[in-house]
Amino acid sequence: MFNRFLEILPAVCAWSAISLPIALSFYYPLYVGIFILVFSSIWFFKSLEFMGFLIYSYYKYKKSQKINWNKLLDDIDNHNIADLEEQYKLEKMLKKGSFISPNNLRHLVIVATYKEDYHILEQTIKSVLDTDYDKKKLYICIATEERAGNHGINNAKKLKEQYGDQFGEFVYTVHSDGIEGEVIGKGGNITHAGRELEKMLQERGIKKSEYKNYIVTTLDADNCVDKAFFACLTYTYSMEDQRKYRSFQPLSFFFNNIWEVPIFNRLVSLSSGFWHMIENGRPDRLRNFAAHSQPFEALAEMDFWATDTIVEDGHQFWRSYLHFKGNYAVCPFFVPVYQDAMQDATFFKSIKGQFLQLRRWAWGVTDVLFMIKNWWKMRRELPFTKTLLRFWRLAEGHFMWATAPILITLTTPVPSLINEEFNKTVFAANSSFLISNFFKIALFGIIISMSLSMLTMPKAPTFRDKISLFWQWILLPPMTIVFGAFPAITAQTILAFGKKLEFKVTPKFRKSHEKSSNHNKA
Repeated sequence: MFNRFLEILPAVCAWSAISLPIALSFYYPLYVGIFILVFSSIWFFKSLEFMGFLIYSYYKYKKSQKINWNKLLDDIDNHNIADLEEQYKLEKMLKKGSFISPNNLRHLVIVATYKEDYHILEQTIKSVLDTDYDKKKLYICIATEERAGNHGINNAKKLKEQYGDQFGEFVYTVHSDGIEGEVIGKGGNITHAGRELEKMLQERGIKKSEYKNYIVTTLDADNCVDKAFFACLTYTYSMEDQRKYRSFQPLSFFFNNIWEVPIFNRLVSLSSGFWHMIENGRPDRLRNFAAHSQPFEALAEMDFWATDTIVEDGHQFWRSYLHFKGNYAVCPFFVPVYQDAMQDATFFKSIKGQFLQLRRWAWGVTDVLFMIKNWWKMRRELPFTKTLLRFWRLAEGHFMWATAPILITLTTPVPSLINEEFNKTVFAANSSFLISNFFKIALFGIIISMSLSMLTMPKAPTFRDKISLFWQWILLPPMTIVFGAFPAITAQTILAFGKKLEFKVTPKFRKSHEKSSNHNKA
């Protein structure tokens, strides 16, 4: 009974916030007007905060592109870093005996695949080969699915034959279908791969005490890493004293096929990328998303990822937080992983697929239920204030995701439209003036987003595409409803009806197979 209450609660909160202002406007327009004004004010100041962190993250991203990460790794080994703060951190680790030489680190790279075409996977492997890092320190694992038949296995064998000798190790795993207690999704596949990698290390005589020298990165089949990815990750990992209790999150740019997708999908992809830039700028709010890295020592201790949810990435944050009893955080590093924007064979399939992808991401609302139940069980073991703050941000994030675009865009004029008497009041005039000014100032946010999209995206193939970078942002307000609030509230409503959302594999469809691996920018 309590579980059903928790499942219904998010949808009740969201639908109440959307519908009650309309119903109450007939009888209590003043209270509705106050609510809308307060809500709009909160969202306005949040928008200013978002823009500040977006600019900050862009600065960090550009700065990271100029850094010679391999030189910094050499400086670590020589125990001589130019930055005084970093040198102080290094000296502290040396005294504590927690220092790990970058030369001793090895990267286990799990590439999860289902039925993607060979050329998609090949571009991912080529991007790893193009990185400025010693490839013999990279162990590649292609994680295939039994339910995909021989397709994934044949791709893995072909990749191993063509590129395997260029890496320290190149293996593939086959995740069995129909395992009891597992849902169809990425979590079960990469967990199986992680367990097989542990067996491989043990067969090579690697002891559990040496697991700290291995860090695992999970990639989707379409993920292409930046040239500096592994060097920057190695530096960040080496300089983190509490590394066992940390995950490491790169930037997510959906640029691989950005100029091939419909303009709606492009705008969603840009907005998603900017949102993850904002989150990387706020480590206290940051959670795992898509491609991320975590120490093998911690993963083996936790039995890798969750196998009973379709959102294993964000859920991994909460599993780790509970497992380490609150001593866990995600460390951002500002080097990107390039991913595919949602694309299918036709325009309408691409639009539908985008909605389904966002609805799957919004299924992360189940983490609210997960945390309520487990927080109560571990209430004496978890730091109360820290956990409350983390939980509030989780719950508030999903509530705002489902309601804010609708409340801000559609509900604001409702009291004045429904109740003519309220429309004549001084409060109505003043609140309307304030809210309209909020929207005018918010236009600067769109201008900033427009500018950053031109600075970060791959070069536009045509003049028409370049011009579209300006006017596409006019679509942002309705897009935040159709591809923001609607997928979120749909996911919460499905949960309220006691249904389970099935994992829909995002198609990896590209019109052009001739993709550059160096991701030249405009």
